[in-house]
Amino acid sequence: MLKNILDFVEIRTKLASVLPMFIGIFYALKLGFSLKPLNFILLLISLLFIDMTTTGLNNYFDAKKAILKHGYHYDEHNPITAGKLSAAFCRHLLIAFAFIAAIAGIGLVLASHWLIFLFGAISFAVAVGYSMGPLPISRTPFGEIFSGLFMGLLIPIISGFSMIPIDHILKANFHGTMLSLVINLQLVLQFFAIGLPLACLIANIMLSNNLCDADEDIVNGRYTLPVVIGRDKALKLYRFLFHTAYALLLILIILRILPLTTLAVVGTWYFTSTLMRTFVKSPSKALTFVNSVKIFFIFASVYASALLINLILKHLIL
Repeated sequence: MLKNILDFVEIRTKLASVLPMFIGIFYALKLGFSLKPLNFILLLISLLFIDMTTTGLNNYFDAKKAILKHGYHYDEHNPITAGKLSAAFCRHLLIAFAFIAAIAGIGLVLASHWLIFLFGAISFAVAVGYSMGPLPISRTPFGEIFSGLFMGLLIPIISGFSMIPIDHILKANFHGTMLSLVINLQLVLQFFAIGLPLACLIANIMLSNNLCDADEDIVNGRYTLPVVIGRDKALKLYRFLFHTAYALLLILIILRILPLTTLAVVGTWYFTSTLMRTFVKSPSKALTFVNSVKIFFIFASVYASALLINLILKHLIL
């Protein structure tokens, strides 16, 4: 039962949420802010359960709306269509997961500041809209954009900002009946920039998933990006996003937004490019899709480790 539940929420993909979280936190610490343990715990719980809810909803509605229910994605990958879990059980499970995510999120807002509520509410709305509604995002050509932007960019921002007092991010000034807001644009842009390479590779996970499922998606009325632009253009986009992630990281190092220790990420290019080329040569859900996940894991784990090493070195020097 537990294995089937973990398969239903695709627990193996949760590093796509956790690693950007650590990168956001480590970057906030790099800027001189302090780790807040309670905020970290609440953030981790909320993040994991939102992610599991999103993935579970996607699999639930895939099973519910699918016309063609055969092939690797349905016979093995989806526990509902594979007959391992009932739809009713999964529905109740998702309600529980969403409730836990909301409670932890509210706790995080109370422990930090209202900006976290704003970002969290947007994330929750996108998480639900990704799979639910008359036109779910996952069934449109915009799935890659939303997954990349919200997981690659918003998670590091929420994570970092949860460690930063609000007056360092935004200040409100009242002058009689006038309200003026002063935004620390440099800080906001820094967190936006450090997430861009992650956004590229997370978008590639979604893109490779949709590439592998393109034939089934056509039958099931899922007009994903590969279905709309075609296989060849989708593979070219996949290669472009892969190389763009590394190029952006180099630019951030040159601009001194990222420390020199993150050059270690560049050292992974040779190995990850081999994984990339293997997938492009033969996209397969059962055999090569995992390469996209491996690429992200290698890139993001070295990225996070390099930021942590930079913190340790600064502490030792000081």
